[in-house]
Amino acid sequence: MRKPIIGLLLLVCMAFGLGGCFNPGGSSEEFAVVVKEMDAQNPQFSFGNGEEAYRMGYNKKDMPVFVDTDKAFKQFTKDYKDAIDAVEQQFDLSSISKTNWKPYFTYGWQLITDDEALRKQASEISAFFDYYENSFKKSY
Repeated sequence: MRKPIIGLLLLVCMAFGLGGCFNPGGSSEEFAVVVKEMDAQNPQFSFGNGEEAYRMGYNKKDMPVFVDTDKAFKQFTKDYKDAIDAVEQQFDLSSISKTNWKPYFTYGWQLITDDEALRKQASEISAFFDYYENSFKKSY
């Protein structure tokens, strides 16, 4: 009679334990919410020409995030088109999208080119996605 109770108890404990694995730190929506403003003059977080789309703040984990990730992504793909195209071609990547940005994050800083301006812009691809992903991480 004890074996079924112990087995059931073990099963319940495992279920609770695994439940934490599926939602370890909250939903990704929580990480996208800006809870503290950021100084717009901070050069560490500047992209493009200071467009409103790149406005940033801090989420509940005190990580820098874009106030509007959709606007930031759209503006970024316009402002950095040449570098994005160069990375796509050099590393044989699929076109960049909101669901296919991680390879660009990985390879942006690795672009090999004699064009110093293009190389600098490509390295900013990695920097952009370093902040962009903060809105979607589920654990830190």
